[in-house]
Amino acid sequence: MQEKKVWYEPHPVTPARKAELRGRGFQIIDAVFAPEGHESRGEDGEPESVKKAATVAELRESLTAKGVQVPEGAKKADLQALLDGAQG
Repeated sequence: MQEKKVWYEPHPVTPARKAELRGRGFQIIDAVFAPEGHESRGEDGEPESVKKAATVAELRESLTAKGVQVPEGAKKADLQALLDGAQG
């Protein structure tokens, strides 16, 4: 089982935001518990590991450009995980 990545988010978290972060595979922890000096967000408010293409088609295109075979019927979260793995 793969460990979830941690996302430090100021609480309270709206149900929509919680669903979004969980959908991206994050475990949500109140930002007050973030380790000192921890920077979870990039310049646009999202961490580098979470930056996502807007559509499944864009994810597929990015993966294909990197030479990654895209499984037929893969969901958006699965494609994002593949892209994150290809970048790291």
